[in-house]
Amino acid sequence: FNVSCESCGSTNTEKTKHIVDVWFESGCSWLNHKNRTGRDSDIYLEGSDQHRGWFNSSLLISSALQGTAPYKTVLTHGFVVDEEGRPYSKSELQKRQQELESFIQENYKNTEKLFQNSALATKKVVVLELLQKNKPAKEIAEKVIDYVSPEEVVETLGSEFLRCWVASVDYSTDLPYSKSYLNQVVEYYKKIRNTFRYLLAVSNEKVEVENQELRLFDSLVLNDAKTVYETCKQDLSSFNFRSCFMSSLKFLQDLSADYLEVVKDWMYNDSKNSERRVSTILTCRQILVMFTKVLAPVLPFTSEDVWNHIEFIGNKPKSVFESRFDNFSEELCSENQEVYKNLKETLKKVNFYVSEAVEAKQVVNNKECVVELKLPLLLQKQEKFARLFSEEFETSWFLKNEIALLNSDSEEISVKVKPSKAVCERCLRGQPENHEAENKICKRCNLVLKGL
Repeated sequence: FNVSCESCGSTNTEKTKHIVDVWFESGCSWLNHKNRTGRDSDIYLEGSDQHRGWFNSSLLISSALQGTAPYKTVLTHGFVVDEEGRPYSKSELQKRQQELESFIQENYKNTEKLFQNSALATKKVVVLELLQKNKPAKEIAEKVIDYVSPEEVVETLGSEFLRCWVASVDYSTDLPYSKSYLNQVVEYYKKIRNTFRYLLAVSNEKVEVENQELRLFDSLVLNDAKTVYETCKQDLSSFNFRSCFMSSLKFLQDLSADYLEVVKDWMYNDSKNSERRVSTILTCRQILVMFTKVLAPVLPFTSEDVWNHIEFIGNKPKSVFESRFDNFSEELCSENQEVYKNLKETLKKVNFYVSEAVEAKQVVNNKECVVELKLPLLLQKQEKFARLFSEEFETSWFLKNEIALLNSDSEEISVKVKPSKAVCERCLRGQPENHEAENKICKRCNLVLKGL
């Protein structure tokens, strides 16, 4: 054995066969750790079958010797199973493969070479071609074919995808594992990575940020991000990795579909240092840093890659794992959460009626239209919600040509959609200043072009 004595350095060692009892021996393993470090273990991690095994023997022996448990926390997990709940143990996989091989050899000729020194992945391809029209054979083959080894996932997709799968399932019970689950995980990862890429592109832009305050719209989004971030921190501290991962994923999905889709208008069409652009850039920077940190335990390579490409932090730690979590718990605002929720619900309602108008061919598309919007009294009385519609904001948020906000004493949102007369040829949003001019440009775009 390639080991040496810690005391004298001798490598003249041999394997001992003096085992009292395997459970007693493993139950004493904490003692070696405590003798070396002077403290108990932080966590014991094993499968759920160890409640009556290693966890139990360690607890009994430690209680007898020192009167306390040898660990601060015990974390147990289930076992990997297929979609039908069958375990992915070595014996089960061998059994399935033997069934397949026996069936093939009994029903098809010249197949002996197929199973000699062939990797399981190679067999899958050949077997699928061989058994396309044979239903009984195909059912047996799929038991083996549906299994994708972790090594194969790492080799073809990368280890981040395997970590995504682990983080997306509830490890407290048995963990379902199959091609369909992995395909779903691929989509999860793509959404996270693509959102990070866009946030990086926006955040790394060099703009004048001195004395710049966030606009109300951006502060609402940032408050939502901080709320999710604080929840994810609590999830990580309690080993609830699935909740942390899925909450982060949902936030980034919503961010991409709502906020980032909206800000593209002024990010592409406003002047470089406009108030809206700078406020958005500052918001994206904070969101990027927060979720790079909170996803680092689950996606270490991706988070480290993002961290290395962040250019706007001066004297940043070399690694994301050398940085510290921020504390935003005292900054959270429940009123902002309510306003942002109402805003997204209003957007959903408007888009529903616009889609119906497009299908009925009342308007050309979902952007070149005029929307008459009547808000219920409850929203009209909400100060911050009303402010959003007084800051020349509504057209950009709803991604429509024009929004007409009308007074209403109703308790429900009312939406009417009409075709627009003309649309700005540059931003495809605003109303042209001069409908008679050759180049039909809105007021905002005219100012930007004059400043170039």
